[in-house]
Amino acid sequence: MAEVSITRKIMGMPLNIAVDDTELLKIDSIVDYANDIYNAVQKENLKILDSSRLRALAVYKLVSELQTIKGEKEVFLDTNTKKVNDLIKKIDSLNLQN
Repeated sequence: MAEVSITRKIMGMPLNIAVDDTELLKIDSIVDYANDIYNAVQKENLKILDSSRLRALAVYKLVSELQTIKGEKEVFLDTNTKKVNDLIKKIDSLNLQN
């Protein structure tokens, strides 16, 4: 595993990225997704010509997606933690001998 420096174009801008050579496919997938979001934002906002504003809208959309995922994960974890705690209480109430 060696660190390499690669250049990828993200949202219309070249960016140098230092990455482990085993993660090149992962990086390409991330860059492709970011560019897909950017392209979708461009198509939805044809009247906006300022690329900086389009990038800001794309970042906003990406962060919004991440927060939604984070919120769903927290609800999932809270629900499962409650179930585990309830199960422990039920087992404790059985007064099983060691």
